[in-house]
Amino acid sequence: MPVFLGACLGAVNAFVVALVIGLVHRDAVYILFITLYGVIPGFITGGVLGGVAALLGRSSRHLRSALLAIPAVAAVIALGVAFGMVELVPEAVIPTVAVALVLEHRTRRPAHGIASLPVAKVSPT
Repeated sequence: MPVFLGACLGAVNAFVVALVIGLVHRDAVYILFITLYGVIPGFITGGVLGGVAALLGRSSRHLRSALLAIPAVAAVIALGVAFGMVELVPEAVIPTVAVALVLEHRTRRPAHGIASLPVAKVSPT
């Protein structure tokens, strides 16, 4: 499940980045170009990071956040350099880090020894 969640978040992130950059620069070509060339790498990177999140399930949330955000940002930088769009990288990093933190939060498992909340029961009066 974390791999699928990561892959979906990665693909959605690529589309959101494309939409934001296209709207900020008022050019639909950015939306088309970034969506076409960003969704597949986003899907793959997100899936891999979902697997990493599953492996780090009970680790510190700070460690998990760093280990999920840093490779995601590196992928954005690599794509920006590869396509000659380095000036757009700062705009793309913000939603990417936010999505990495969402992935961290949604795949976090409670630490050992922490009891879950008891189930509430309603008594008839």
